[in-house]
Order: sequence, then structure tokens, then C-alpha cells
Amino acid sequence: TGASSFAELGSAIPLNGGAQAYLAYAYGPLVSYLFAWTAISALKPGSNAVIALIFAEYLNRLFWHATQSEDASPDAIPEWATQLTAIVAIAIITLVCVLARSLGTRLAVVFTTVKIASLVLIIVLGIVQYARGHSSASLSGDVFVKMGVHTREVGSKACASCI
Repeated sequence: TGASSFAELGSAIPLNGGAQAYLAYAYGPLVSYLFAWTAISALKPGSNAVIALIFAEYLNRLFWHATQSEDASPDAIPEWATQLTAIVAIAIITLVCVLARSLGTRLAVVFTTVKIASLVLIIVLGIVQYARGHSSASLSGDVFVKMGVHTREVGSKACASCI
């Protein structure tokens, strides 16, 4: 809904600057300034911190499983290790962006390419595994049988609700 709201605002009020420009247009420069100040001091750093903590959690779990025995619990990773990894990740990204703006832009393009390639690879590997006959039992069995409902009943009810 956010994207459609901004699309509608953009067609009604053709200004550059996103939410800050629309707030300035509707409520004046003080509200616009306060929004920008809040976004820069609280919203953006907070979301970046959450993203860095999630990245650190995944990275630490990857190394934890690689270095520990099979029966080691992933919850045994010290919290300080995750926090330290997140701080180091933020510091590295900050240094890259401060030292060279074009390097930061290129790095963002590389990360986006890696994300898209990973998603495509997961889809292709899933299709290959399915084609080889190594699919999960949930794909071949009746999904709703544990709830006491058969798939045919669900399909007929879904079709009836569409009419």
C-alpha cells in the first residue's frame, strides 16, 4: 500500500524528495524538517541495525555449524559474538561508502546481483530436485488431510466462494 500511496501522491503533487517534499507541501517546512531529522537520526539507523543483526546471526550460524560438532545447538552462539559481527559489518560498509562513493555503489550492485542469482539458483535447484523425483512428501500427498479436509473439498469450496 505504501508504493501505491506514493504513486498517487506523485501523480497529484509532482515534487522531488519523497515523503519530505509531500510533508512540506501539506504541513509546511517545520514538519518536513522534523520528519527528515527523525528519519536520519532514528528510523534509518534502527533499520540498518536490525539488518546488520540478522546478517550477523546468519553468518555466525554458518561458521558455528562449520566449526562445531553435529549435535551443537545454534542457540549456543554467544550474543556478544552476533553483536560484534553486526558492528564490524556496519563499520566495513561505512568505510567502503566513505572512502569511495563509486565503490559503495558498485558494492550495492554486486550485492543485489548476488541476491538475485541466489534466488534464481534456489528455484532452479528446486525444479531439478523435483524433476529427479526427490520431492517432499507434502507435494505428493493430500495437504489438508491432517485437518480432516480433503483437497477436492477445499478446491470445490474455493471455486464456490469465487462465484
